[in-house]
This record gives sequence, structure tokens and C-alpha cells, in this order.
Amino acid sequence: MLRNVVRQAIYFVVTLFIFLFLWRVVGWLWELYVPFNYKTDFIGLLFVLPVMVGCSFLLASLMVRVFSDKG
Repeated sequence: MLRNVVRQAIYFVVTLFIFLFLWRVVGWLWELYVPFNYKTDFIGLLFVLPVMVGCSFLLASLMVRVFSDKG
């Protein structure tokens, strides 16, 4: 029971770190290549943000699975 809670906590912390990393990289690329106006920011919120959240959960689950198989 406690082991499962610790595993889920580690999973969400890893997900948060991956999301923050993706947020910084995508933000840097967005400022570099996308013109600044409200329409492009709205597109970013509607389409790019959900993709980033999905990628962060997917990468975190793969990382946790790889590290738990090795341990």
C-alpha cells in the first residue's frame, strides 16, 4: 500500500519535471519562431499545451517503468 503511494508520488514528480522542461523548451522555440499576437497564443493554449501534457505523462510513465524494471 505505502509502496504504491510512493510510486505514484514519484510518477507525478517526474511528470512535473518533464512538463516544466518541455514548457521551457517550447516557450523558447515559440518566442523564437512564432509571431506575437493573441491568435498564436490562443492556438498554443488549445493545441500545444495538451500535447505537452500528454507527452510529459507518456515520457514519465516510460521512465518510471524502465527504472522500476531495473530495480
